[in-house]
Amino acid sequence: MNLTFNGDINSFISLKQCFKNSNVSFSKRKAPKLEPLNKDEIVISNIQDSDQPVIRKIELNTSAIPTSTNIIDGVEVPVYKYDKRYPRELKATPNPKIRGELLQDKGVKNIELAINRLTNFSRYLKEDMVGFYTPDGKHWFEGACKYLIEGSAGIDIPESMYPEYATKFWELLSKADKFWISDEFVDYLKSMEQNPGVVASINAIENINNAINARNSNITFGYSSELRFIPELLKHGGAYTGQELVLSYKEGGPHPLYPTLEHLFPHIAGGDEANDNCNYVLTTSESNSSRSDIPLIDFLKGWDGDAYYAKNPNWKKSIIKTTKIKAPKEITDINELNLTRKEK
Repeated sequence: MNLTFNGDINSFISLKQCFKNSNVSFSKRKAPKLEPLNKDEIVISNIQDSDQPVIRKIELNTSAIPTSTNIIDGVEVPVYKYDKRYPRELKATPNPKIRGELLQDKGVKNIELAINRLTNFSRYLKEDMVGFYTPDGKHWFEGACKYLIEGSAGIDIPESMYPEYATKFWELLSKADKFWISDEFVDYLKSMEQNPGVVASINAIENINNAINARNSNITFGYSSELRFIPELLKHGGAYTGQELVLSYKEGGPHPLYPTLEHLFPHIAGGDEANDNCNYVLTTSESNSSRSDIPLIDFLKGWDGDAYYAKNPNWKKSIIKTTKIKAPKEITDINELNLTRKEK
């Protein structure tokens, strides 16, 4: 008996298996040529005889030669070599202070998402892409610096704007891992072709470090307080946030949760006239800056300095006119603290 089957190829194969020991014969028919799954799948293999698996083949439009192929879900895909050329294996070194540093950035919308995205992106770049060469022979970081900068801007920007966005990007990424502003990374960038993206990145990182060094060397503040040296006040948390305060000042600057002296009566209006401990509460630099010099009662109602000044543009001018006192700045370096208060 002859049976002609005109169904799809998978049904044909299954049916043939069922009748392989019978006297029934089949007329073979090839399935239609498959359509590409996406733009990279430019060559599709011919369908083989009906008793063979149907294989879809991907061939990329590139001069790179794959080292082998692999079958994934019925698709034959090319496999390329992972070409890493760096003198040592790099591992992520997460910044333990990332949360505090991000809390000082008013542009952060969601702190948990920011920490997760930054740490993972930093790990990916450091462990996988530093020293990586693409299958078509390009030094990835050499070409990527430009795209990291333009991607940070979100639009196609002229090279004259590269320094601005390079600084924003590398400063942000360094909150996840200080490797990105290290001498090692700068030396790595200097070892490659000095295109505009690479040069802008080098200069940005060097400027970031110069700014850090300048902050550390220019701590010439004029007031302090014993309050920040009372462990209970630090442990119980800042006045406005409740976050435990950290009395730590290292090479990179004060800890993000370093206890700053918040003036109940703003110093710009004369609050430092007596340099009085009774005018101080301890809080983080972020909340201290957020209040700025606005009235305490408005700050407690949810206003911050920027919004308050926008509504009351003459406020700061009016309070400055009420005093001739030029208030000193706060000491934040433990090594330079002078606890002798100047009574007036």
